[in-house]
This record gives sequence, C-alpha cells and structure tokens, in this order.
Amino acid sequence: MVGTKKNKVCSSTTAKVKTKKTTTVKTVIPPYVPNKKVIVLTGVSSGMGLEILHRLATQDCVIMIVGRDPVTVKTAIANIPPNTKKADINVVFADLSVMPQVRAVANEIMSRLKDKNIGHIDVIFHNATQHTNEITHTYERHEIQWATNYLAMVLLNNLLLPFLNKSENARIVSTTTKPTTKQKLDYNQIQHSRDSRKMFEYSKLADLMYTMQFNEEYRDTKICAYCVYPGIAQKQERRKGLLGLIDKFKERKALPLSQAVETVLYLLTAPHLPAKVVLYHNYRPLMPGDFALNPFNRRRLWRATNSILGIETKTE
Repeated sequence: MVGTKKNKVCSSTTAKVKTKKTTTVKTVIPPYVPNKKVIVLTGVSSGMGLEILHRLATQDCVIMIVGRDPVTVKTAIANIPPNTKKADINVVFADLSVMPQVRAVANEIMSRLKDKNIGHIDVIFHNATQHTNEITHTYERHEIQWATNYLAMVLLNNLLLPFLNKSENARIVSTTTKPTTKQKLDYNQIQHSRDSRKMFEYSKLADLMYTMQFNEEYRDTKICAYCVYPGIAQKQERRKGLLGLIDKFKERKALPLSQAVETVLYLLTAPHLPAKVVLYHNYRPLMPGDFALNPFNRRRLWRATNSILGIETKTE
C-alpha cells in the first residue's frame, strides 16, 4: 500500500488573529472670524494702561498683551471684574528694550492668532514706557528709554505689518509729550546720551515724527497712525523723596485717571477718524512743533532708524 500524506488545515475556530484598533485624532480648527477685533496692547500693568485694559476687556474682542513682569501682568488681568469681562485676553512676555525679544514677541503674537484662525490685527497701542533718572544702555548699546519708547515701537509695527494689512481699518496709536516750538532732536546726544531727561523727551518726539512719516510712507494702505498727548494723569503711587515732591507738584493740574484715558480710548475704538489729523489731546487736534513738521527731519529719522533696525526702506 502506498501511504498518503494528510494536509494540515487550520480551523477558523482555533486560529488566533491579532488586530490593532486604529484611532483617528480630529484636529479642531476654530471657525474663521474676520470681524473679530484684535487689539495689541503694551504697558498695561499699571496706570493709564491698566485702566485702558479694564475698559477694553468689556468688549467682545481679542486682546494680545505684551508684558515684561509676569506677576504684575497676571495681577492686572486677575483684577478685571469677572461679570464684565468679555474679551479673549492673551499674554506674551518680553523686554521691549531688547530688539531680539521684540522680534520674538511679534512672531509669538502672529502664531497665537493663527492658532485662533485669525489673520489680522486692527489696533496696536504702544504704552510701554521707560522713564529713568540715569542713563542706562542695553547690551545692544541702545539707551534704554530710546530703545523701549521708540525703537521697539518701530520694529514691532514693521513686523506686524502683514497682519495690519489684512484689517479693513487698522490703526497704530502711541503716546507722546506736549509739543513745543523748542523741541528738536540732537542726534549727537542720542548716540552719546548723557542726560536721561532729554533722552525721554527725544524718544517721545521721535514717536510723533515716526507717526507722521508712517502715514506718508503707507498712504496707499488702510493703516493709519496716530499720537495722543493724554495730559498729566494722577498717579496711583508717588515716588519717594524729592521725586515724590515733584510728582505732587505736577499733580496739582492732573486729571483723574478715568478722564485721562478717554481720548486714548476714542482713538482705539472710534469707527472712523480723520486721516489727516495725527496728534490729539482732549479729543481735539493738536499741532506738532516746527521740527516735527519739517519733512526733511522726519525722513532723516526714518532712514536712520530703519538702518539701525535692519528694516528695508521703501523706495519711490
């Protein structure tokens, strides 16, 4: 007899088959909100900036705060009455006297907005201000008041231009001092600063001149820049010693904080503003000084600033 080999057959009842469960992760993309107002604020931890933050927090908008000290900024936000808060408030931390940190904060702001599916910025309010009693320089060799009050403003505006251009009514607002006929920029003093009081005045005059020249350079866009002289506001805390006496003397004609911010809020929130009016005080137009009105002086400052910051100057 010839032997036959039996085929081995695995029964379906005895075979064990291991299968892996596949899970799909859905990426939730927020709905695009083209009409959601986006406001960037600097210097909101105290004084006028804090009052403005509390007022704007009652609106249904997105607020991007640029702050330096986490404790003071978080305290400022925590003190907003919960029953009135409607804004989506976000915080980005940076020292605005340091230009690489200004660049980083601009990238962070745009990244955060993209995460919310928002591609525009409607308002930038520059309120972060350094006012020192002695000359101090950053590691980049910029005088700290000049860097914080002026250079940071110019650089942040430039970096956020792509988002400002997407707004239908974008505006940039900064604060300045009361203009006088004697105001002038001494470029030698800026480069070799020795007087801290003058450097503060130079930085605020430069803010005004930049604002005027910005509107000239970007006249074909929907972005307008404005300056406001809010006047002297009553301080919540006076400085000590002789400086405290100076504060007390100045405050004899000071406005209550709630009143001092009214013109600023008008510039930040008014639906329409006259395009040709650059400087405001107490809701009214204010005429800049002769030095700022001179186009040659403004163009010289504009080009020198762009050269320092590495910004490409627009050509005619």
